[in-house]
Amino acid sequence: MSKRTSRRTSLGQWGRDLGLGIRLAVGGSRISGTSIVRLIMGTVGIGLAVAILFGAASVGNMLSAHEQRNAANIPSWQPRPGVDPLLMSTASSTIGDERISVSWIHPSGPNAPLPPGVERLPGKGEMVVSPRLAEMRAAADGEALRQRFPQREIGQIDKYQMTDAGDLLAYVGVDATIGAESSAMPVYGFGRPEMSGNETAILLTLLSIVGGIVLLVPVLIFVATSTRIAGAERDRRLSAMRLVGADARQVRRITAGESLVSSVAGLALGTGLFLVLRPLLDNVRLFDTTILARDLQPSPLLALITVVGVPLLAIGTALFGMRRVVIEPLSVVRKSKPVKRRLAWRLVVVGLGVASLLSAPVFDEGEEMWTFAVGVGATLLLIGVPALLPWLVERGAARVSGGRPSVQLAIRRLQVDSGTPARVVAGVAVVLAGGIALQTGLAAAEADDKYRPARAAQETISGQVTGAVADQVVADARAVPGVTDVRAGRYLSVKGAGEKSGTSVYVMDCAGIAQRYQTDQCVDGDAFTVVPPPGSRNYGRDLRPGEQVRVVKYARDKEEQIATWTWPQPKSTLAQPPGSRSGYFGPVATPGAVRGIPLSEVSATLEIAHDKRPGVISALQAATAKYEWRASFYDPSSYVSKDERMYTTLRNALLAGAVFTLSLAGLSLLVLALEQVRERRRAIAALFASGVPRGVLSRSLVWQLAVPMALGVVVAIATGIGLAWLFLRLVDEPVAVDWPGVGVLSGAAVILVLLSALAALPALRSATRLDALRTE
Repeated sequence: MSKRTSRRTSLGQWGRDLGLGIRLAVGGSRISGTSIVRLIMGTVGIGLAVAILFGAASVGNMLSAHEQRNAANIPSWQPRPGVDPLLMSTASSTIGDERISVSWIHPSGPNAPLPPGVERLPGKGEMVVSPRLAEMRAAADGEALRQRFPQREIGQIDKYQMTDAGDLLAYVGVDATIGAESSAMPVYGFGRPEMSGNETAILLTLLSIVGGIVLLVPVLIFVATSTRIAGAERDRRLSAMRLVGADARQVRRITAGESLVSSVAGLALGTGLFLVLRPLLDNVRLFDTTILARDLQPSPLLALITVVGVPLLAIGTALFGMRRVVIEPLSVVRKSKPVKRRLAWRLVVVGLGVASLLSAPVFDEGEEMWTFAVGVGATLLLIGVPALLPWLVERGAARVSGGRPSVQLAIRRLQVDSGTPARVVAGVAVVLAGGIALQTGLAAAEADDKYRPARAAQETISGQVTGAVADQVVADARAVPGVTDVRAGRYLSVKGAGEKSGTSVYVMDCAGIAQRYQTDQCVDGDAFTVVPPPGSRNYGRDLRPGEQVRVVKYARDKEEQIATWTWPQPKSTLAQPPGSRSGYFGPVATPGAVRGIPLSEVSATLEIAHDKRPGVISALQAATAKYEWRASFYDPSSYVSKDERMYTTLRNALLAGAVFTLSLAGLSLLVLALEQVRERRRAIAALFASGVPRGVLSRSLVWQLAVPMALGVVVAIATGIGLAWLFLRLVDEPVAVDWPGVGVLSGAAVILVLLSALAALPALRSATRLDALRTE
């Protein structure tokens, strides 16, 4: 027989054996209810895994599309032939606890560029807004927004061309007087080739890696566990096939065919789930980023790997589970003396993960190699949990002897087969390790937000005003109900002879200086020097008494001198009071000390104190809406930073992910408990007939699950805290363990064990009936 004929015969035999396995899985005349349950659970598990993998394979395309839109929205100030510049001044403010970006625009000619997503430039009294801002403005409670933006809405920005579809963005048309302002920049187009702002991409990439592992490992363990359902029936069926002439290789191919059914069905289910859920995720905000359904396109290569790899993995899992099973014509024999597990390769996995994370500081933070090192390190450390747990359970069970009868029964069972319970518990352990690492990282990040208490207690609104209208804005702000005081300050840019960088002089009245620096030794005309606290760096320089400097302003990146001035003799030095949020160190002057300098050409910063009544910021913004681009305000006490929103989102996502994965792990534990009772049915009946109380047998079932779970919790806590420490050392943050969170997650694991044991008690009671001793 030629090699070609032999190969054809071999392939044909493979096809026939796989086909027989498929028919037995779905079309057997005596298919049992438990076999159907196994098929359904396997299909659901693989379907979930495929849906998650398709989602993870879409992250790269989603981030790439986001960065492309970000680059397309960057204004270009380089002159272009035949293009009339669009004069634009952009300011950020707040709406409630969110930030809004308002661009005041005026075309200098008919060929002015259009911002991305805008069909027509708004004229004076008109505006174009983002869809979310339009929705908020049109809502029943949007009266404050309508007062703040009384302009006529002539259109909405195309959300598919915005950097983020959920951004609050407005383009407001103004007259040509904006051209005289230094803040107005001439824009000749939009879009730059370089990508900018990749912090979100890095964070999402790292979180998708860690989160993907935390989600996938329990799912894959769930798939593997589902193959144990109706295992005894399958073994009897395979023995019957051996009896009618099938060899051992054919039996394994038939087993692979049975697994192929749930694999293909799960692949179809997962694809359907992804396609059904994708439209539902449109406009959902995650990690302060709005998801667009059309961006959720799996990478072709990763999608192909998923389509091919998931069925192969399921088949491989089934075949791997039979590696120590000998199918004989009349029975199934499981090798009773397992090979002693080796520790070396398991430690290598953990060691490589630690080494990868320790090597990350070698690279620049945020670059591809840094992201790769951190991602690989976190992946290997989390994979180390299911790698170490079977070895620990085996060694722990081997060293235990004596104890109560229920403990002895459980330990003896673990000594015979510790791998399966350990692998099932590993799903819970990975969830715990990932959850503890994320909780610890969140606790450290929140603890590091030093300004949050000060911001929460702050009773001032900050504002930025052009110098020409500063006095009018101050007067209007003082007339707003709830405003108790208004302080204005200006930063003068000054340069000495031949100096390129220069320094700043902060101009403020004596009342403001007294409040900020806690001094009562001030009269108009005085000057001071604020010294930095120990360990802080002064980025400017101190001026010498009598030094003559040039006062300059900047308009469209061009320097313009507005006055010359002589720095007087400082009256004294001032220090920052403890807990102050002001980071300014250097020269400070009162208005009387800067006479002769046209302060109307220097923008002012306002600090507006209020009595905390609701709606003060909205009333202030409405009262100053007539100043358009010349005045903007935001409330630091109500503004929730991007990091804070991300903390909240992460915590909610962590909770949802933990509930999902722990539920799957609980199902896996329940399947394990039921199958252990089914496999040991005759032994349990014999023990009960010999006088062993049913309570002892029930407690032994609890111990069989509790011992691996206890070891898994210990490994998970150590791994989670270690992973968090390795993460936090990359950003020089101390470890702040969220022990209540650790306790909640660990308690959930304990509850899973108890619930699984309770759910298996009816099966145990059934197994203790004397008719279970009957044999053929």
